[in-house]
Amino acid sequence: MNLHSFYYIKIFKRFIDHYQKQMTDKQGCEEGCRTYIDDTVGKIIFSIVLITFVIALISGVILYSNSLNQEDVSSTDTPESGINDTSDNSILNGNISKRTGIVLQNEPVRITSLNTTDEYIQLKNYGIEPMNLSGWKVADKSGEHIFTFPNVSLKPQQTITIYSGADAENKTDQKGIIIWTTDEVWDDKEDQAVLYDNSGKEIDEKY
Repeated sequence: MNLHSFYYIKIFKRFIDHYQKQMTDKQGCEEGCRTYIDDTVGKIIFSIVLITFVIALISGVILYSNSLNQEDVSSTDTPESGINDTSDNSILNGNISKRTGIVLQNEPVRITSLNTTDEYIQLKNYGIEPMNLSGWKVADKSGEHIFTFPNVSLKPQQTITIYSGADAENKTDQKGIIIWTTDEVWDDKEDQAVLYDNSGKEIDEKY
């Protein structure tokens, strides 16, 4: 091997080394680019998932708040037990046609006391305005005894007592008292007073 051949071999070897180095650098660049792209795509996907989760969470909170508000409005506007048609518990010809046991919680006039031994029932106006009780009725559990109120009004926080029984005549001169009858109305063992408004709706009941 002469000097020229050795020189050419050396140049070719350098060319091969340079080519291999370029290929190595290129592969490293491709791997680096792929890693960068993979990281970027992963971050984008994670951001999309996070944003979707936050939007869903906010929507859930809004829907839950709206449902609570609707429940509050419903409980404020509608009595707890509901309101039936007048025909369901109306008083016809002095008799209770049908009782449902429904009490209108939003009425200001309520039964405060029932004393079956002393034969009296007491009502009170818990409202802030006078209530005219004309046409309102009080009945016992059986519906056989029914008292219809005359043209009488209850002022706010005022009470009125309706007496029955033999001792009722002795109450005539007392203020805030109405005489129902001198007959015995209430069953001492078990009875119930039911209050109806002038349209026949059941307003309150007391044992």
